Amino acid sequence: MTVLMGAFLIYTVLPLVWLVINASKTQEQLFDSFGLWFADGFALFSNIGDTLNYQDGIFVRWIGNTLLYVVVGAGGATLLATLAGYGMAKFRFPGRGAVFAIVLGAVAVPGTALAVPTFLMFSKLELTNTPWAVIIPSLISPFGLYLMWVFATEAIPTEILEAARMDGAGELRTFFTISMRLLAPGIVTVLLFTTVATWNNYFLPLIMLSDPDWYPLTVGLNQWNAQAQSAGSQPVFNLVLTGSLLSIVPIVAAFLVLQRQWQSGLSAGSVK
Repeated sequence: MTVLMGAFLIYTVLPLVWLVINASKTQEQLFDSFGLWFADGFALFSNIGDTLNYQDGIFVRWIGNTLLYVVVGAGGATLLATLAGYGMAKFRFPGRGAVFAIVLGAVAVPGTALAVPTFLMFSKLELTNTPWAVIIPSLISPFGLYLMWVFATEAIPTEILEAARMDGAGELRTFFTISMRLLAPGIVTVLLFTTVATWNNYFLPLIMLSDPDWYPLTVGLNQWNAQAQSAGSQPVFNLVLTGSLLSIVPIVAAFLVLQRQWQSGLSAGSVK
C-alpha cells in the first residue's frame, strides 16, 4: 500500500511540478532546456506580467468571467441542491420515489451528452453567446442534490424539526436557523464539487460562446494554445503555462481553506 500510494503521489504531483518549473521559463527556454528542471534565469514574474497584459489584458477579463460563472452558477447550484435535497429528505409527498429515480438517472447522464440539446434550446431562446448560456445549465447539479438528500437524511433528526414546529417556528425559519447549521458540512462539500466543476467547465462554454470577451479561463487559454497552429500567429506557450498556473491557485486556496469542513462533510454520519 505504501508503494501504491507513493506511485499515486508521484502521478498527482509530477504534472504540478512540471507546470511550476516551466511557467518560470521563456518561450525559447521551453524548447532548449530539460522539462523537469529550471533554466538559466527565472522568468516567472515577467511571464505573469506578460500574461496579465497580453491582448490588452484579456486574461484578467477571463478571470472575472470565470469568477462570475462560479459565484452565480456554482453558488446557485449549491443553494438549489440544498433546498431540494432538504425537501426530499424531510418531507413526504406523492411522487417522491419517481423524483428519486429521475435524480439517479440524471446523475448517470454525462454532461457532454446534453451539450448539443442544451445548445439548440438556448439558441431558440437567443441566449447563446451570453453569460446566461453558461450560468443557467450550471445551476443544475443532480449529484449535488443527491448528496444533500443523503446528508440531510442523516444529519438532521426529525425530532428537532418537530420541536421547532411545536414552538411555533415556520418552515423557512426552521430551515435557516436550525437546518442550515446542521447542513453546513454538506453544503461546503457540494460547494467545492460545484465550484471545481464550474471552474474547469470547458465543453459547454466552447459551444455556447463565440465572443472572447465572455470566455472563461479554460476556453481562453485553449485559444492561446491554438495560436501555434494558426498561420502567421505567434506561439505563446509560456503565457499558456503561466496562465494555467494562475488559474489553479484559487481552487487550491479554496480546498485548503475549506478542507476541514469538507472532510467533516464526507465523514458525517459514519459513527451515528
